[in-house]
Amino acid sequence: MKFPKEIQEAIKECIIAIIWPKEDIIAFLKKHGCDKSDLKPIKKYNDLTRVKIIHLVFRELSWRKDEGLATFNSMNRALLHWRSFNKHYFADLKKLNKEDAEKAILNLQDVQFYLKS
Repeated sequence: MKFPKEIQEAIKECIIAIIWPKEDIIAFLKKHGCDKSDLKPIKKYNDLTRVKIIHLVFRELSWRKDEGLATFNSMNRALLHWRSFNKHYFADLKKLNKEDAEKAILNLQDVQFYLKS
């Protein structure tokens, strides 16, 4: 079973809207099941954009035998219930916008509702 591409794209948007530092993005990916082989293309992540990091890791997940199904499911569940907006990046530094983050989460929910109906 392949994880729907539309949901993968919505997950990417959520990660970008919710997590600022590259190190935190990588920690999120690891926490939800990405292993060393999935992270190999981003070994020198300082030279990569946040979007490129996610793109490369998602590509690796899609090449797995299971096509990253469990990892995508884990990220999906976490993002659907996300309620933690780091004040430092949202308010103090203004690197992220809480309204955009909440819209990204709603979009993730909407995409899934649409695909189920």
